[in-house]
Order: sequence, then C-alpha cells, then structure tokens
Amino acid sequence: MWEEVIAAWQEKLSFLNKQILEKYEGKDNFSALQVRDLLKKELNADFWILQQMSQGEIEDFLQGRSLIGIDGSMNTVGTTFPHYLTLFQALAKSTSKEEIVEQDFHTPLLREERARMVAQAMEEEMPLGFIQDQIKSLRLAQLELKVAHQALQSMECSLLVFDGPLWRYEKKAPELWEEFCNLAQEKEVCPVGVIEEVSSAYLAPLLGERLPGSMQDFYDRDLLFGLLKQGEIFLLPQELKEGYLTCYLRPSSDPQVIAFDFPAAQKGRLKLISNLLYTLTPKEGRGIPIWLDIVDNQVRITHQLMDGLLKSNLAPELLNKLLLAQRKKRMY
Repeated sequence: MWEEVIAAWQEKLSFLNKQILEKYEGKDNFSALQVRDLLKKELNADFWILQQMSQGEIEDFLQGRSLIGIDGSMNTVGTTFPHYLTLFQALAKSTSKEEIVEQDFHTPLLREERARMVAQAMEEEMPLGFIQDQIKSLRLAQLELKVAHQALQSMECSLLVFDGPLWRYEKKAPELWEEFCNLAQEKEVCPVGVIEEVSSAYLAPLLGERLPGSMQDFYDRDLLFGLLKQGEIFLLPQELKEGYLTCYLRPSSDPQVIAFDFPAAQKGRLKLISNLLYTLTPKEGRGIPIWLDIVDNQVRITHQLMDGLLKSNLAPELLNKLLLAQRKKRMY
C-alpha cells in the first residue's frame, strides 16, 4: 500500500515542481540584473553598500544612550470557539540590560469576552474565526506598544527597534501609536521596524507591464531574491506605505532580502541607522540584528512554557474539560 501512496505523492509533487519552475524560472523571465536596471531606471531606486561602523562611531551615534529591542509572543491552547486560551507577552530590552515585560491573556470562556466577540462578528458580518485572529493580533500589538511607551519613559535610548513593520501598529492601534510617536519625537528617538519575512507585493505592480507577464504578480521577495550583493541596500524615493520609507537589503550571506521600515520624517538619518543595524547583524546568520534575536529568544512563549504554566496554575479538571484538544490524547 505505502509504495502506491508514495508513488502518488511523487506524481503530484512532480507536477507542482514543473508548474512552479515554469512560473519562476521561465525562459521569458528577466534576470536579476535586468530587474535591477528596471528598478533604477523606472522607479529611481537608490542602491548603496552598507558600511560597518567602528566602536567609536557606534558610541558617537548612541551618545551614552542605549538601543532598545521590542518583540512580542503569543501561544494558544485549544482550537475551537470558545474553548481556547491565548497567552501574550511583550518585552522591551535595552543594551544597558534594563527590561520591561507585560503579559495578558484572552479567552472567550469568559462571558463578557465571548459576548463582545459574538457582537463584533454580527456587526461586521464576519465568522468568529476571523474575529479571533483580529483580537489576537490587536492584543499583541497593543502590548508591544505598551512596553515600547514605558521604555521611552524610563530608559535613555537613541534607537528603538521593533520586530516587524511599523505600519501595523498604526493600523491596529492608531491612538496608542500616535501617543508613542509623539513621545519618541519628544525624546528624539527613532523607531525602526525590522521585517524578517518580506511578504509585501509593492514592486511588481509599480513596474507593471515593463515586466514579463509571468513576473507581474511576483511578490517582493520573489523579485529580489539574489538581486542584491551582500551588504547592499536600496530605497525607492516614494513612500510604499503612507508616512513610511522601506529599505530592502541583504545583510548576510543568505540571498534572501529583509526590510527596514522608517518613519518618512527620519529620511535624513536612514543611511546612518541602516549602517548601525547592519553592523549589529551576524554576516552568516539569517539577516536579523543580534539584539532582536536576543529579545525574541527571551520573550517567546514556548509550548513547553505554555504547558508548564497551565498545568501548574489551572485546575486539571478545567484544563481537560475546556481546553485540551482531543488530538493531544492520541496514543500514537
């Protein structure tokens, strides 16, 4: 039986491989060099090589202040409404070793929470699963902004680095984001968003019919893979997201790009800050500044931590009755 199963999978995946190769490596597709020329000529993209900063240059930039990394994590036990519980955690950590941690939880097992979700689903004519995802994303963004705001109030810093794009905070929690930005401006601190997984699709639509047909729906990571030299970065003059400038760069030996998000008002400091973040990024890593990796590691709510917290703080009969998925009880 299993020989037939494997053979069937091989046939399906061979077909998939052929289809993908035709799309992404078709004979009519442009080379990385041709795409690069298009970005320069048609979109006025500015390419430059990042510079490693010396210890003295870093100290001059920081002026005795620190760099702060912001990241959040969440984990969920249970799957179906209302039988699930999500834990959230956000961390602000400075290079001077100061830390701020905030935590929260969400579960529609609580009557008021469930009533709000049902009312929202009816008002927006959306399924409850969509509302679940909205709430989780919103709560995490709010918690990250909360620790970022507290960090600005209590820590002396020159640069505040978020894990992920900045625009999501404006979209999900506009009032909190405005408060944060006002305080950052007052404190003369620049926020930057480091985007590890570039999932945007801005460039191909801007190039339009100047690209071959099969490339016109490419996402940015598809279009830019292998296009940049290690240590190279480029910026388009226009704002891809209103109020923000986005740089695409290749900080490590990995040919995949990452991105930096900056408030458009910080354009004058963009190259200097990019050089600093590049200097703090391991050259054989995945392209993320080391300080963000440290924050990510410390804030993460792992499955092991989640299991330990629930087993030691919730009554066993409640955990089994309300949250434990049946698949967790499999014997194989």
